[in-house]
Amino acid sequence: MVHAFKSDYESLSVWRLLSERGRSPLVQIQGTLNQLKYIEIMNQYELPFKADYHCRITDFVNQHDGYRPHRAKRYLNFWKRSK
Repeated sequence: MVHAFKSDYESLSVWRLLSERGRSPLVQIQGTLNQLKYIEIMNQYELPFKADYHCRITDFVNQHDGYRPHRAKRYLNFWKRSK
């Protein structure tokens, strides 16, 4: 596990897609999440989930929290191309 800051506590980052049609696997994020790793997660888990359930990417609302990888230009371009 990677320490995100100096303290006695450890942190754990996870990602999961939840929808009325089901949910994706719970993904443990190794290391620090950056835009490239976030795109990799989308390619590996989100897009196949949507394809399996015959969803358009526009059927979902991403509830991002303003974290940098969610706002990065490369990710936003990826998101636009995936629609």
